[in-house]
Amino acid sequence: MPFRCLIASHLTPHVSRITPHASRVWPSLLIFIVPVALFYVPFLLNPNLESTGTYLENRIGGGSSPPFNNLAHFFYYEALKYNSAYYVVFFNGLLLWVAGWQGRKIAGERFYFYLIALLLIVSGAALWWLGQTQIAAWVLAGGTALFFGRVIFSPQTSLAQRVLWLWLAPPFWVYVFLVSRPGKHHYLFLGALALWVGWAVVQGWQRAVAAWPKLSQPAGRWLGVGLAGVALTVFAGHTVMLFLRSDLEYVLTYPDHKSIFYPTDAAYPYGTRIGFGYPFRLGWQLVGQLRRTGRLEGSWAGNDDGNAPIWYMLGAHSTPCYPHYVLQGEITYKGDDDYKVPFDPANFGYAPRYRIWGNNRLRLTVLEFQPFGAVEPIDLTEPVSFEPPVTSADFAPVMTAQPAPPPGGGLQPALGFGRGVGIKNNAPSEYLERAGQLSGRVALLGYDAAEGYAQPGGIVPVTLHWQAQSRLSLRYKVFVHLIAADGQNWGQADDFPVCGTSHANTWEAGQITLDRHLLKLPPDLPSGSYTLRVGMYEPELNLRLNYFDVAGNEQGNSLNVGTLNVKG
Repeated sequence: MPFRCLIASHLTPHVSRITPHASRVWPSLLIFIVPVALFYVPFLLNPNLESTGTYLENRIGGGSSPPFNNLAHFFYYEALKYNSAYYVVFFNGLLLWVAGWQGRKIAGERFYFYLIALLLIVSGAALWWLGQTQIAAWVLAGGTALFFGRVIFSPQTSLAQRVLWLWLAPPFWVYVFLVSRPGKHHYLFLGALALWVGWAVVQGWQRAVAAWPKLSQPAGRWLGVGLAGVALTVFAGHTVMLFLRSDLEYVLTYPDHKSIFYPTDAAYPYGTRIGFGYPFRLGWQLVGQLRRTGRLEGSWAGNDDGNAPIWYMLGAHSTPCYPHYVLQGEITYKGDDDYKVPFDPANFGYAPRYRIWGNNRLRLTVLEFQPFGAVEPIDLTEPVSFEPPVTSADFAPVMTAQPAPPPGGGLQPALGFGRGVGIKNNAPSEYLERAGQLSGRVALLGYDAAEGYAQPGGIVPVTLHWQAQSRLSLRYKVFVHLIAADGQNWGQADDFPVCGTSHANTWEAGQITLDRHLLKLPPDLPSGSYTLRVGMYEPELNLRLNYFDVAGNEQGNSLNVGTLNVKG
């Protein structure tokens, strides 16, 4: 964009006698507006815009009204995240020098503009310090807008400098004052700030040469190279410590490896997984090694919603509801500490199988479904490197869509659940009002029951294979009962489908959903053959759905799907 502005400014004939300054600016503004419009207008006209409205509203407004004040977010938090305090002082100091130099340059031309802008910025900073954040944001926004406008339109500003100000001013002002959560969008103007810092360094050296002519001689030039080398070493040393020293994991292990040379702020969120590029060794590479070597076979779920689990599990089936393994990381993304599997693993027969350590800290625990007694967990420490390396063949299952497996105990034909005559005629008006249309149905294709766990005191996984026939209008719970020959109910599991992560009223017609439940068997359960009885019910009024035969006739409000043989 700055390059386009530069070309436009060069192509514009500066011959206008009426508006000489505007003739230099409007082509740049036009070439800026057109590409922006080409990007945003189709976005605004997209029919799916409404679905992203809430996200954009939170991102831009965050529930409040602008202006906001993100100066601290950028110049302190974001800057310190990736750079040393020395670099931050150096960078911001030169930016202040640039602002002061530009103000002095236009001092002879309507100086009061610059003076008012300076007073507003200083007043805004004072109000911010006193805790008047909203008023401070208004004052700072006005002061910076006045400053940017003055330096851009000033005839004392050269073409190249005007291009830099045009690059810097719009995104800076928008993301600092108009957007509640700018995130990483400050990169849009960081390049312009860096160029101004570079310009300030050059100007400073040229002034030093003018004051001390000997600096123009070879020895003086080598002195400049040496000073630049020292600065680069100091700045880069902090970067190496944070990003290249994976043996330190400086952010996560702070203050264990606290540097005595680089000042740090204890208020910075150390010990959390934030930012991009930090060498976090959280155990996932070792999880991938276990997976590649066949020691981690089976379905899984985890408490980390990032890409790491999917990447390192190499296509293993992921399900949030009672998988074979639960991967519990000790450190998750900042703000995602409440992201958990939708059940309590300790209450359903899960126990540690592997404990993965890094930098003398527990980083990840692999829980395995072990209802008959836990084995001794294996402690593993992440090595420096891993063999064998990951290849494209490892990700073939991820790249290929896997169909839902057929049920081991299929129902031929599949039987549908829906609202029968009893519900339609006798249900309370409250239910009928909430339900709306009553034609939705879902079919039970079959089930799988892990009989190997069927013994007194055991926990039996039962997976139901549902297929939506037409959309249900309410959320329904699923029950699985263990019924003896005399009709006694010896065990039951009641929950929303897929542990509450996939409600039946969200299923599209034709969609197949695997819904797993864990059936806890009492310790005094007699051995023998038991019936598995399945159904769905509306939890608020406890109204069960009916099931229908192939002819569409109602056959009751629960279905005996098969038997479970319990061994003593």
